[in-house]
Amino acid sequence: MSDAIATTLITGVFALGGVYLGTLLNSLNESKKSTREIKIRAFTKLASLKLPLIQSIQTTIEAKLLCEYYEARAYMLNSSTDLEEAKAQNNRMLTLIPEVTKQRSEFAVAVAEIKIAFDVPKEINKLLMDIYKAKSLEINSVVNIFNTEDELNQWKEHTFKQIVNHLKDKYSNKIERIIEHFYPEFEIL
Repeated sequence: MSDAIATTLITGVFALGGVYLGTLLNSLNESKKSTREIKIRAFTKLASLKLPLIQSIQTTIEAKLLCEYYEARAYMLNSSTDLEEAKAQNNRMLTLIPEVTKQRSEFAVAVAEIKIAFDVPKEINKLLMDIYKAKSLEINSVVNIFNTEDELNQWKEHTFKQIVNHLKDKYSNKIERIIEHFYPEFEIL
């Protein structure tokens, strides 16, 4: 009888140990699967936000530039058509602001997910924070600053180039470096 009890107890202990070990392994597997999914989602969100974030910011700044350009030209040439275009560009800029806000908000969420999912070195963290804190390029009024339409046109072309350089410096190049940093880890997921 004691052999039967010992066999039953040993069998029970092994069964309970097997259930515990199976549950532990299943939990670890689920955790790895969940971590993998979080990393995939965080990386793809960051990568997919690059273009819409930059485009929305660029379009808004360009609308502001065109507003200032047409307003200055309206006063320079006494043109009601240019003044109407300045108003249209200003309205366009104002309607684009919510999209920029939305894209920047989504970027902030992506930054949080990246920080949760990956081991983020200081250099990459600094890039993420630089992008998050980046200020928009200021386009100030140029009414009555230029003497000729040619000077005004040169200012517009120069400022368009500044916009492109600003976006590359503050956003594109930094996002590319972040993507390049995390891509090898993403590739093996």
